[in-house]
Amino acid sequence: MAEDIDSLYVLYSFSQKNSTQKDFNKNVNEQDTSTQMTKLHCACEYGNKEEVIKLLEAGANIWIKDSNGNLALHFLIACTDAIEIFELIYEKAENDSEKIELIGAKNNAGHSPLWYAVENKRTLFEKRLIQLYKKFGMKLEKNVIELARKKDPIPDKVKTLF
Repeated sequence: MAEDIDSLYVLYSFSQKNSTQKDFNKNVNEQDTSTQMTKLHCACEYGNKEEVIKLLEAGANIWIKDSNGNLALHFLIACTDAIEIFELIYEKAENDSEKIELIGAKNNAGHSPLWYAVENKRTLFEKRLIQLYKKFGMKLEKNVIELARKKDPIPDKVKTLF
């Protein structure tokens, strides 16, 4: 995940460029030249629900990846417990196929949102994502199972999927 200083730089950079609401809407999907992060990545990283709502209403693209292949959803789950923001982003996926792609999206390191939930002990996200994996008949990635076993010698949350 991006360093805090990178996110602060990106937010500062965007604030300097977008002084009016018109500019904000026009540049809603602009990516930082260094990190390729968008405003949505930053808002998700800090769990800023009001900002996420504004960005989504202005047309923020939930599919844009940063330079490490992270969607805003990866940042949200790695850095916060803001399950309400997850639901807002999840609802932006237009159909079941997109919803499956979103929750199973892997970054350049091969990590999915569920991997970040397990890695960072985000229990609400773990439960919700596992519920969605079951709903769509998705199989857990091997790296998620291995990580869960390292963190919990008796991974009940994993056993229920077999």
